[in-house]
Amino acid sequence: MVHEWWGLNAQIRGIARKLAQEGYVAIAPGATDTAMSRSGSTADEWKKREAVPPLMGGLTTKEEIVGLVRYLLSDPAQYITGQTFFLRTAK
Repeated sequence: MVHEWWGLNAQIRGIARKLAQEGYVAIAPGATDTAMSRSGSTADEWKKREAVPPLMGGLTTKEEIVGLVRYLLSDPAQYITGQTFFLRTAK
């Protein structure tokens, strides 16, 4: 899995160099708490998964993703380009 992330990072940085004025970034949220990710899980399984912090293999919330996107669209982030933002890491 790690090797795929290195490939993604290289692609994003390459695009950002060619189109720096566009401000390309990548957001890698990992598993996200959505209705689709909940399907197939029992209530007990889901409770256990919710208890795990995102950086320890748990779920990222939609609100966390939206918070990062809002920041990246704000004036303080206007010069950020070619970066990949990981909201969680693989187990």
